[in-house]
Amino acid sequence: MRKNWLLIGVGLLVAVLAIGAIACSDDDDNGNGDGNGDDIGDIGDGNGNGNGDLLLRLSVTLTEMDGSGASGTAELTVSGEGIQVTLSMAGLQDGVHASHIHDGTCDDIGGIDISLTGIVGDEAGEGSQIDNNTENPLSHYETGHSLAVHEADGSPGTIISCGEIVVP
Repeated sequence: MRKNWLLIGVGLLVAVLAIGAIACSDDDDNGNGDGNGDDIGDIGDGNGNGNGDLLLRLSVTLTEMDGSGASGTAELTVSGEGIQVTLSMAGLQDGVHASHIHDGTCDDIGGIDISLTGIVGDEAGEGSQIDNNTENPLSHYETGHSLAVHEADGSPGTIISCGEIVVP
């Protein structure tokens, strides 16, 4: 009889631990991430242990403007050092294209807020760049900003691709 109660007790303990593990697991649907540094809202230092700086990544889709054929993506990664902007483009003309973060939306573009490094289109029309910006915190971009790639470098002129930065 005592053996039966012991088995029942052990069985209940295992069931409680299993339910607790399921309830505490992170399925990434809530934006809290798993600590590996790859989700919006993740808290982690990239090594999966959940320790370190707050890491937040925002993806921006840059769509072509005025039939330019240029489009791409930008990833804004926020960490203790500021904001890193990683830009990848396709459909660029060969040469250097100015890129900026502007005030306003793509439909109502404002002045240049931050000048990024000019992105260079290769013979295949592809280009990428990485810029680090420590000037502004993420909260600065909550007021409406867009990332624009221009037709040329120097006096940039026409915007050939644009994407709006949306801070959750």
